[in-house]
Amino acid sequence: MVERSRLAFLDVLRGVALIVMVVNHTSRWWIDRQMGWSRYWLVYGTVTVAAPIFLFLVGFVLPVSLHRHAAEMTSPARLRGYLRRGLQVLLAGLLAVGRTTVVEPIPTRDHTERLLERAGARVTRRPASVTVEGGHPLRLSDVEIPGDFSSAAPLLVAAATVPGSSLTVHGVGLNARRTGLLDVLERMGARIAVYNRRAIGGEPAGDVEVRSSDLVGATVAAEEVPALIDELPLLALAACHARGETVVRGAAELRFKETDRIEAVVEELRRLGGHVRTTRDGFRVKGVPARLRGGRVDSHGDHRLAMLGAVAGLSSREGVELRGAEAVGTSFPGLYELLEQIAPGSVHYPPAA
Repeated sequence: MVERSRLAFLDVLRGVALIVMVVNHTSRWWIDRQMGWSRYWLVYGTVTVAAPIFLFLVGFVLPVSLHRHAAEMTSPARLRGYLRRGLQVLLAGLLAVGRTTVVEPIPTRDHTERLLERAGARVTRRPASVTVEGGHPLRLSDVEIPGDFSSAAPLLVAAATVPGSSLTVHGVGLNARRTGLLDVLERMGARIAVYNRRAIGGEPAGDVEVRSSDLVGATVAAEEVPALIDELPLLALAACHARGETVVRGAAELRFKETDRIEAVVEELRRLGGHVRTTRDGFRVKGVPARLRGGRVDSHGDHRLAMLGAVAGLSSREGVELRGAEAVGTSFPGLYELLEQIAPGSVHYPPAA
């Protein structure tokens, strides 16, 4: 379709060039009467030679140049908005002629590339980039979707921090670019087992079992952040229950979410008795091997903060009153019902005004 449109555009411009030449010759008598021969030949040469050449270049060379720029476009995917930008550029590349490449200094989520491959798109994935080739039809039948890891994360953190807990989440997505929380929790000493690994909808998946244990502090480096950016508030909660200090670096992206999650996480955990302080691009948590006191948590209208408050209700001594609880509906509307089954009465959330 794109190629046919370009050819039609060229035909129109070449037709315009032909019309200009015809008009030029038929109006020669008018030019001859209105001006001298020297000015006539200047105008005649411009209209007869230069104008058609210019229109030819506009109709052929310029579209080819634009085509090349679109095909060879490289878009740096910075951390802020990485998912949205990468998705937009890749989808736009499907409509372009040629290849479109998105360069990623740090590997990010690849759900889009996997699904496009399944639909028949020509996708080339490299460690630091992904390339799509446009102009190929996509065909996709029914797709089974694995459980969202970010939705499983509150339950997994609750199991890791509430003494005597044992929990298994079945059929959860285990894409390596989404499961950084599991890696960090394991470094902290959490007892995690993954079994029945399989592919669901082209994505790696499996069953995850978590048992409570004594946690220790850990450091999260900037290169790890993309794989657990959404779970960092929950990690901060887990770090409050760990012995020693936990440091998160390179997570400035959190300041540009639904709220400034760095400031909001620190504020709410302090209310519950946590020892947390902000840094420019993350936070530091001084954990103690004891349960948080509990109290009131405000979601700030952010679903990730609502999840933090709900899990804190399970892991704290006195439970939590969660304000703005309805924010969790953005990503996990059924969270409270599940928590009520696990530990009835631990979370108190007044109805929305």
